[in-house]
Amino acid sequence: MTSKRTAYQNFIEPIQTEATKKAYVVGLEAFQKFMKAKDFDTLLTKGTNDNIADFIQALKDDGKAHKTIRIYLTAVKHFYVMNDVVNINWDKIRKFIGKVQTKGQDELYTREQIQTLLDSSRERERIAFLLMVSAGLRIGAIPSLKVGDLKAIENLFQVTVYRGTTSEYVTYCSPECREAIEKYLESRKLKGDTITENSPLLIQLGEEVKAVTLTGLISILNRALLDSRVRIEADDKYSRHNVPRFHSLRKYFHTALVKVGAKPVLAEMLMGHFSGLRSVYTRVDNSELLAEYVKAVALLTISNEPVLKAKVRELEVEQATVTELRDRLRLNEMMLFKIITSKKKTFSDAEAQELMNEFTKNKAR
Repeated sequence: MTSKRTAYQNFIEPIQTEATKKAYVVGLEAFQKFMKAKDFDTLLTKGTNDNIADFIQALKDDGKAHKTIRIYLTAVKHFYVMNDVVNINWDKIRKFIGKVQTKGQDELYTREQIQTLLDSSRERERIAFLLMVSAGLRIGAIPSLKVGDLKAIENLFQVTVYRGTTSEYVTYCSPECREAIEKYLESRKLKGDTITENSPLLIQLGEEVKAVTLTGLISILNRALLDSRVRIEADDKYSRHNVPRFHSLRKYFHTALVKVGAKPVLAEMLMGHFSGLRSVYTRVDNSELLAEYVKAVALLTISNEPVLKAKVRELEVEQATVTELRDRLRLNEMMLFKIITSKKKTFSDAEAQELMNEFTKNKAR
């Protein structure tokens, strides 16, 4: 006979990523503390519109950021929805949060600042920063990466993020990032670490091989930002910086894709954004994603080392050749289709030009 599931089990088990689990647990525990509930099963009886609205107001009074309040509320909603509590008006509750008060647009780190940061960082920190800058990874995605999630493609690594989950997607990291990873893994081998596909990419310091935790990673990267003087600790630790601490690195990646004219849909896929794109994603070949990524690889290479710059140029030439060959193949396929359907053996100049125009229009989509 199976035991009855707890409210906490229903809350925690469906959550896919460790970063989301951590954020949701913090939010739910804050609500539990506010309601003075002795456990989560007791908290089920506290799910009323008034209680949750009071919780939101308490967070505001405590000076919590708009984003933090939204995350806490999402955690609370997830708890009650997964436990079949249906008497809460979530549309009404959301209105208590109010509109975010923006203080201007977020800025990005400059290339020079990122270079300074990389120059002063140790191996693990350098790789983490490069994964955010050159592959666009969220910081929360890095601890779960395994060596087998990286696949050598030309001078790059193809990176499978959130492998085995519904959030899985593919992106790429620069030759600079690949070189840093390979050196780091080689140094681990020299110290006696047996590297397999299931080995964590970044590990904690110490005798036992354990994947770095998200909390630990945030701590060491924050220290690297401060030690490099790229980021100055404010007198008020809760004050908002114009440059987001880690998300700015991911935005740097997206900005580079925009600057080189990457197709918007493919740029979003390289960022792991799936809203409204799931049906498109299943039809996109990884070679198409790679072609868009390579357009931006020069902007995503921070180092000025001649060898790395040469690798980038070589990659751009190779990818341009692949793109040209693929375009020719598609054009030939279209011509063959026209021949079969029209039963014509040849085309007039006007018909050939019309076919070329149609191909160009389809290619731009």
